[in-house]
Amino acid sequence: MAKSLITPMSPINHNEIFDDANFIYQVKWDGVRMISYIKNNEVTLINKRLNPRTDQYPELQLLSSIVKGHDLTILDGEIIALENGKPSFPTVMRRDNTTDTKKINLLTKMIPVLYMVFDILYLEGRDLRKLPWQERNQILLDTVKPYPHIHVVETFNEGTSLFQAVKKQELEGIVAKHKESPYVSGNKHRYWFKIKYRRRLSCVIGGYTLNNKTINALLVGVYDKNELRYCGKVGTGLKSSEWATLTNEIDKMKSSTCPFVDFPSSEMNKVHFVKPLLTVEIEYAEWTPDIRLRAPSIIGFINKKPEECVIK
Repeated sequence: MAKSLITPMSPINHNEIFDDANFIYQVKWDGVRMISYIKNNEVTLINKRLNPRTDQYPELQLLSSIVKGHDLTILDGEIIALENGKPSFPTVMRRDNTTDTKKINLLTKMIPVLYMVFDILYLEGRDLRKLPWQERNQILLDTVKPYPHIHVVETFNEGTSLFQAVKKQELEGIVAKHKESPYVSGNKHRYWFKIKYRRRLSCVIGGYTLNNKTINALLVGVYDKNELRYCGKVGTGLKSSEWATLTNEIDKMKSSTCPFVDFPSSEMNKVHFVKPLLTVEIEYAEWTPDIRLRAPSIIGFINKKPEECVIK
């Protein structure tokens, strides 16, 4: 273990796609940020909040077989889990939030993970963080070879074309990294930028909140194994006239029963529930760690069966 834990380097939000010969571009994988400390055939996993996650991912102990040597090597990357061939943040969080040993062993078989490695901070006790990104990346490629559960993130020279490919596959976005970038903990830098693709999700309306007797936000969720899971409130995307119309129409669907299996008990008295019949298309930035939609906005109501609105 290092003398002190390393705070990960965070990319800065950037709204526009760009192509620049001084930058390289990588897919932004939708998973759990994880720094791995490898020493004396032991692997310690620490997340971006500097909390231990070694127990949650026992299969990643194989890193000690890939990275040889007895002194400290530190890698940075993202742990992802696939659902229907695509990274699913809610799915990987099932692994990340589990602490029971028996359940961890079961989920290791049910939900395999991939460690998408994109940087190397130490090699055999040598601190590499002041080296430019392109030198560190070559060291990474020489050190970590492809292996089950372990992949080195691919690099591209054009941001525009990569973003279009990411958009087509409905992935999270891309990261642009300056070729001369050192590794700087935190986000006080101008070296790494993230450009996100706002994805869409079909959701079920399970309730609403009111402001002056008019609906001002919808409570939405998606089905997971026949259970409706709460994804958060959505209060943008509709015009004032549309909120008023919805207020008049939704009254007939009122319900005294909460349709969500995981709605926060502290908010029960602040909301109104409805029968889960209406469906809506939502645009959002990303999933939060507690499986809520970040910055959601209503695209429109859709003709889709509630049971077809599933977590992904």
